[in-house]
Amino acid sequence: MNNDKIEFSYGGFFDGYKTIRYTNGTVVLSNSQKPFNEQTNKVSDEKLEDFWQQIESIGVWDWQDKYEDPNVLDGFQWNLTLVHGEREKKIYGSNMFPPDISITVNRKSDPFHQLCQAVNTLVGRKYFNY
Repeated sequence: MNNDKIEFSYGGFFDGYKTIRYTNGTVVLSNSQKPFNEQTNKVSDEKLEDFWQQIESIGVWDWQDKYEDPNVLDGFQWNLTLVHGEREKKIYGSNMFPPDISITVNRKSDPFHQLCQAVNTLVGRKYFNY
């Protein structure tokens, strides 16, 4: 059994938060607004390996630990925790996404979009929209 761990949460006050947690071959999807629900799915070794390859390709291990625009109230927050082998990364974002793109700017963050796609592929459905 590996020690891999993946936690990703994304959302905001008005829309609630969606969260995935992966450990021991299982991913749990949950949301913070009614109707509250939680789904548990098995993840194949192949899907997990593809996810880690995408994380490498996107360059997530090199991202800053914090992305924050203090000039925006409410908005969107996100958290990412990754543990893979000897590597561990924790990232927090509030109204900003790598590489320093605020939600006040009218453009998307390609790296963050790619992260959401990688997570969606891991869980087998479009769970995060960005």
